[in-house]
Amino acid sequence: MIHEAPDLAPFHIALKFGSVDAGGEAVLRANLEARLLHDPSLVEAIVVDAEGEEIARAVFEDNDHGWHRTPLFRIKVPDTPGVYEYEGILQRILTEEEAAEMLAALEAAAEDEEVPGPEIIALHSFTIEVTGHSTQMVVWDLPGAVEAGAQVKFRVGVKCSCGCNTAGWGFTVADAEGKVLTEGAVGHEPWAGTAALYHAEVTLPAPAEEGTHLLVLHAAGPQEPVAHSPRETRVQFAATPAAQHEIRVQVFDQHTGRPVPRAKVVIHPYRALADEEGRAVIRVPAGTYTIFASGTKYFAWKEVREVTEDIDLRAELIHDRELTTEEIWA
Repeated sequence: MIHEAPDLAPFHIALKFGSVDAGGEAVLRANLEARLLHDPSLVEAIVVDAEGEEIARAVFEDNDHGWHRTPLFRIKVPDTPGVYEYEGILQRILTEEEAAEMLAALEAAAEDEEVPGPEIIALHSFTIEVTGHSTQMVVWDLPGAVEAGAQVKFRVGVKCSCGCNTAGWGFTVADAEGKVLTEGAVGHEPWAGTAALYHAEVTLPAPAEEGTHLLVLHAAGPQEPVAHSPRETRVQFAATPAAQHEIRVQVFDQHTGRPVPRAKVVIHPYRALADEEGRAVIRVPAGTYTIFASGTKYFAWKEVREVTEDIDLRAELIHDRELTTEEIWA
C-alpha cells in the first residue's frame, strides 16, 4: 500500500511504508496528475537528498485513474535514525539532439560557468522517517508455575526485525518494578532448526511470595554500523505453594487405544507436554483441580479431581473430524 496525503500535489513522491529501518531501502513512487500532461514520456522524476545529490530517477507509465505513475523504485536510507529531507524533481527529458548540445556546452564552459540544465517543471519536498532496527526477545520453556523460592529455568533468543546476526548480543531480565534480576548474552550457535535465532538459558530464583509475577526482557543490540532499538518483551509465571502430590496422566487415542505423543496436559496454572508414550507428570499442592488433556485433531478431555494423594489418570481423546453428509442429514 502506498501512503499518500489526502490533498495531493499535482506532482508528488509517495512513500510505500510509513517509516523505514535504518540502513534499509525506502520504496517510492512518483505521481503526476494526468490532466497536466498528456504525454508522460516527455518527463521523468528525479529524487535528490538534502545535499542535492541525485539518488534515483524514474520514468512515468500510462494513465492510471487520472494519474501518471512511475513503477515502484527504491532508495537507500541512512544508517542513523532520524527524519531526512528529500526533494522530488519533475524534469523534462531532453531529446538526443538537446542532450548532445548540453554536453558540448558543458565541455566548452569555463570552470565556474553555469550551463542551464533540463527544464524543471515542478518540485515536491518530502521527508522519510528512519527508525532503528527493532530487537525482540523470544522466550520459551518457561513453566507456567514454579514453587515459590525455587529455581525457574527458561530459554531466551534474540531477533532483529531486519535479520541482523544477533550472535553474542546482550540482554537483561527485570521484574515489574524495573529491577534487573539478571543479564547475559546469547551464544554463537543458532537454535536447532533455525537459521539465526541465537539463544541462551536463563536461571532465576522464583519469588518467595506466591502469586503471578512479571518478567520484562530487553535485548541490547549494537548501534553501529546500524542503530538498533530494543523492544520490550513481557512474560509471566505463577509462584505456587510447595507441591505435595503427583498427578500422572497418560493420554490415549480412544479409537485406536494407542498413546498420543506430545499431548498437552494442563492443570491451571501448571502445564506439561506428554512424552512419546503419552505420559505427563505434574506435581501440585493438595486441592481440587480441573485436569485438561488435548492434542492436535482431538477434542479436549477434562476431569475434575480432588487431590489428596498421588493419582494416576487415563485420558482418552476423541478425534475432532468433520461430519459426513449422511451424519448432517440423519
